[in-house]
Amino acid sequence: MSRLARCPPTIWLHPSRKQRGPPPRVRIGMVAIRPVCYYQRTQTAKEPTGQALLDAMTLQVRGSSRPLIAFALALILLWASGCRSFLASTITGEEEVVGRQLANQGVEAMERREWERAEGLLERAVQACPDDADTRRYLADVYWRRDEPQKAMQQMQTAVKLDPDNPWLHARLAYFYLEQGQLALAWSSVQVTLDLDPESAEAWAMRARILDRRGYPDRALADYHRALGYAQEDRQILLETAELYRRMDRPGPALAMLQNLSDSYNPGEEPREVLYLMGLAQMALDRHADGAKTLQFAADRGPPSAEILYRLAHAQWLAGHAGEARMNAARAGNLDPTHKPTQQLLAVMNPAYASPAVTVVRPLPPDAATLQ
Repeated sequence: MSRLARCPPTIWLHPSRKQRGPPPRVRIGMVAIRPVCYYQRTQTAKEPTGQALLDAMTLQVRGSSRPLIAFALALILLWASGCRSFLASTITGEEEVVGRQLANQGVEAMERREWERAEGLLERAVQACPDDADTRRYLADVYWRRDEPQKAMQQMQTAVKLDPDNPWLHARLAYFYLEQGQLALAWSSVQVTLDLDPESAEAWAMRARILDRRGYPDRALADYHRALGYAQEDRQILLETAELYRRMDRPGPALAMLQNLSDSYNPGEEPREVLYLMGLAQMALDRHADGAKTLQFAADRGPPSAEILYRLAHAQWLAGHAGEARMNAARAGNLDPTHKPTQQLLAVMNPAYASPAVTVVRPLPPDAATLQ
């Protein structure tokens, strides 16, 4: 029994006509094609898609010309689903390929720090593939680098809408909000991140930064440690945790973390900020000689700021190296004559230097902005 004979009796329907009995055979060259079954009329019947019709068809082939078979199948697909939609899907596929190529070129430009070129490529990629969340988040990063925060946040917000289950996108958006001082929005985004990925070290660290900004250092410290539980060797999280310990007047834990962080670098490659904070922690523990040595290393990492020279001079003065202390204090004063802590230290070293406007007081706490 043929497959056609097994079909139940029904009213055969066609989008343009209605008839009883099977549809006529279509002949193209040596190929004869007859759909086995059209769709049956039911109360819920809908016009079938091209793929559904192909699945419901069989080929009765005379000859063995495979190219003709493929050509006939293509014609049936066009007839069933419409030439317009078929061509549109082809064009969409080509646009996606072009968009991917442009996005890859944009990412390569980002790696070379060619931000202007990367921006142009990624903008074209977004135009070709507007629904690609990855391309939009790359473009958001480029806008952020080029000091266009509003454009960056708009692209990241769109990326989040396109891929709402991606925790990384929510975390990045929280970072943008935090840097713009929008703490409530940052908190909402980071909470969504943790709902999607409770073990995200970046999300816990972001939450700690928000709590620190809001004035809850103890809760921030707890979240930093939660983050380190998932990323023990993350250098940025270690540095921020150590700095928070130092600001909380807990130099012991701060120094321990900074020492571990310093050991993660090759000798001589430790960042200036790490050495600077280590020196301050050592000074807070009354380890003046160690502090002076560490601060000297920090000062040698490129042109020093007045703040670093002042801290170095102060450490050397307390360690008993008066000559070196006076020299570095003078360098700091020449570099920034308005640096008040340096003027106070010079007055301590040489009372005759003090003027009526200078009052000798305890050295001021460090200002992180002076490191940049």
